[in-house]
Amino acid sequence: MAPAAIALGRLTAEAFAPFGEVIAADTTGAPSSFDLADHDVAAQPSLFRISVVAQPGPLVVDRLERHPATVQMLMPLRCDGWLVAAAPDDAVGRPDLERLAAFSATGGVGILLRPGVWHAPLRVIGRDGSFLVFMWRDGTSPDVEYADIAQPIPLG
Repeated sequence: MAPAAIALGRLTAEAFAPFGEVIAADTTGAPSSFDLADHDVAAQPSLFRISVVAQPGPLVVDRLERHPATVQMLMPLRCDGWLVAAAPDDAVGRPDLERLAAFSATGGVGILLRPGVWHAPLRVIGRDGSFLVFMWRDGTSPDVEYADIAQPIPLG
């Protein structure tokens, strides 16, 4: 059963930990590293830039996607802010909408999604945006799976 609405939380490393890692500037000067490894030896790294057009209207989750065999990094190059909505699997491998979480991120903060984490397509707040995306592709297994949400879930 889908929740009636999801409150938007602030994107923090602690809040996002069940789904992956937050990539943000570090003020301590310590180096940070992120595990981009893929265990499929046939997979090739894929780094690309995408443009995201700001959409008017209510903020809703009506579709989720996942990348079953690969991490996916989403790093804004230009945007005022953006939304992250993520969910784990339910007992049959579909999105667990009861555990769907939504976050508001600033333009300088990115994420690294774990393999198989369901997430909403990119949505920017304010003006149009541009993102750098990294993932692995092997050309044989499904690189992406989709799940349409019958009752769109409002965010706010």
